[in-house]
Amino acid sequence: MGYGKTGSTALQAWLAACRDSLARNGIDYPLPEAGLGDSGNGALLLEALQQSDQRQPWLENDHEPKTLLLSREHLARELSGPGACARLTAWCERWGLAPIRILLLVRDPQEHCYSLWAQKVKRAGERRSLQRFAASYDAITMARHLVQAAGEAGIELAVRDYGQWRQSLVTLLLRWLEVDAIEDRWQQCVGAAGTARPINVTPSYAQLRLQRRLNQWRHGARPAGPPPPAWLAGLWPGWSVPQPYSLDLLARWQDEVAAFNSVAARVTAADAEPMPMPMISLEPQG
Repeated sequence: MGYGKTGSTALQAWLAACRDSLARNGIDYPLPEAGLGDSGNGALLLEALQQSDQRQPWLENDHEPKTLLLSREHLARELSGPGACARLTAWCERWGLAPIRILLLVRDPQEHCYSLWAQKVKRAGERRSLQRFAASYDAITMARHLVQAAGEAGIELAVRDYGQWRQSLVTLLLRWLEVDAIEDRWQQCVGAAGTARPINVTPSYAQLRLQRRLNQWRHGARPAGPPPPAWLAGLWPGWSVPQPYSLDLLARWQDEVAAFNSVAARVTAADAEPMPMPMISLEPQG
């Protein structure tokens, strides 16, 4: 589980590309009939939990015992709600699946919040400023609720910091799966080295500011009128403008990170990698 913007899309593309190699190592990565989309196969689990009295066809196994692997970008949030981990444990016990292991990727809230905001600006028409968006950011608290609930439900949990592993996510995943190595098809997922063009680039703050103005224009924040002139695209700035968070917000995040780390250390013993603490500047900047 990631909670978005922790390499989950790339990892799920790799898992789908390596299904045969995974199967040879005793790991089944089932595919939904409708396909994976960009959020893995975790929808199968959500559907199964809603129909807990029905045995899902993808659980059938006529071969040797195997590991069933499920992934989904939003599974962390979806299992962080009251009773969700307990329902997962009960479902697994009913169908003879044990033990349950979760790999949770977390990320520095300053990086993560900015990345989420940028994604929503460029893809979902987000019009709020970064500061206004950050005021409702709750990923740290959500992750803490998940870790605590998983621990109470007896689920084995490994917490890893995306910042430390972003360049070696496949290595991390294979270690967690206790697989030495499998056929490497990572380049088929991300493109040949040296020739691939980034497909999910985070724009600079200046670019995002312009995109927000276009979003306001498109989505009705301004009076209806003609579309923006074509020459406006030529003003797309390529330089970055630092946009610090308020000190009050960073202080709040620091408290939330400390609470998360405390729960993670208690639930996962020495196995958890602490979430990085937000760096708080002594000089307010804007």
